[in-house]
Amino acid sequence: MLPSSALWAAVAAAAASVFFGGMVFCTRFVIDQTEPLTLAFFRFGVGFVCVAPVLARRDRPRVRQTDWGAIAGLGVLLYALMPVLVSAGLQFSYASRGALVLASQPLFTLLLAYWRGEERLTPVKLFGIALAMGGLGLALSEDLPRTSSASIWAGDALLFGEAVCIAVYNVYSQPQLQRYPAPVFTALSMGLGALSLVPFALGLGLIQGWPAFTPWGWAAVLYIGTFGGGIGYALWVWALAHTSPTRVAIFLTLNPLTATLLGGVFLDEPITPRFAMGLLAVLAGIVAVHYPDSGRAG
Repeated sequence: MLPSSALWAAVAAAAASVFFGGMVFCTRFVIDQTEPLTLAFFRFGVGFVCVAPVLARRDRPRVRQTDWGAIAGLGVLLYALMPVLVSAGLQFSYASRGALVLASQPLFTLLLAYWRGEERLTPVKLFGIALAMGGLGLALSEDLPRTSSASIWAGDALLFGEAVCIAVYNVYSQPQLQRYPAPVFTALSMGLGALSLVPFALGLGLIQGWPAFTPWGWAAVLYIGTFGGGIGYALWVWALAHTSPTRVAIFLTLNPLTATLLGGVFLDEPITPRFAMGLLAVLAGIVAVHYPDSGRAG
């Protein structure tokens, strides 16, 4: 049986991943009404409003001067570069494909932790990596419309960049999470990341004007900022602080299930047998990677 802290970390990571799956769907739904930079700013601008109250607490620890660079760098990586990549990628790719690409992120997390000497690669894990990568290739090799296949692959490449960003954050945030409470670290890094997008959002606003979202578009933006931004990442970072990055990362396999279901039901996106088989192989591979030993990283 898992210790209570690890159990609650699993619950938090699972909930966050489901929220992120809904975020992928909402991004695909609303991206035609704006562009990636503006949507990224709304996502984590709203998200920061959700988590900022923790910074007003008098008992929060004082941030060491030497840590500001790392916190800012991680914030820009996860809360500025990553959402721009996902929004740009979903302009061309499907929500289901985007979420499946994101499901490869636990493998990047594992390999990065191994490269840093914080994770062991066993034969079972190596088999899991091969199985998951094979499943990913199978799912992404499905027949695409000839008129748009190149742009879809370009979208997939941007989404792979998103997966790498999250993996880097998962591993390199560990030293900061050992020094600062997860809510404080989340609020600081998210605020700095959102702040880095302000000049770009203002510049685009001056050129293009205020985004003309439909009522349903605003509802999607609100979801993206709250559950897909502030609440989702508060849960995710809290889980990172209470168990290993690889155990948290595995729950992103719930992301493609959520996004694929929502994309198929509401956006009429194709869910082919080949895609389903590839998805199952990815999920099985990632489970194999983390079974039976998923030692603490960091």
